[in-house]
Amino acid sequence: MFGPAALTLSFGRGEIGALFMAVLIGAIVAGDGHSNWFKGVQLIIIYVMIALMFFFVPDVARTG
Repeated sequence: MFGPAALTLSFGRGEIGALFMAVLIGAIVAGDGHSNWFKGVQLIIIYVMIALMFFFVPDVARTG
């Protein structure tokens, strides 16, 4: 309706894996109800690792 073409929700294996890992790690971090600076640093490092994976291996988003 607003875009030039229809949007399909077709995700590759790399994207599904990254989403699954992000949800799993987020649940583990938020599960105990406590936070500190070290957990925040770990989450940022994991985010950077996933971003670098998609940057340096662009085909990981297209496999499926």
